[in-house]
Amino acid sequence: MKEALLADPKVQTHLTAERLDALLNPAAYTGLAGFFVDRVTGKHPAKAHA
Repeated sequence: MKEALLADPKVQTHLTAERLDALLNPAAYTGLAGFFVDRVTGKHPAKAHA
């Protein structure tokens, strides 16, 4: 995927290869972790109104 993105001139204008490496690093992806933590701890708005 990185190679395809770097081949796109529009992407090259905004992102370096190093930045793409950081963005595509799965270890840095937190996804919905914050949402689930809030839900479990009762800080989620839906949980607070239930």
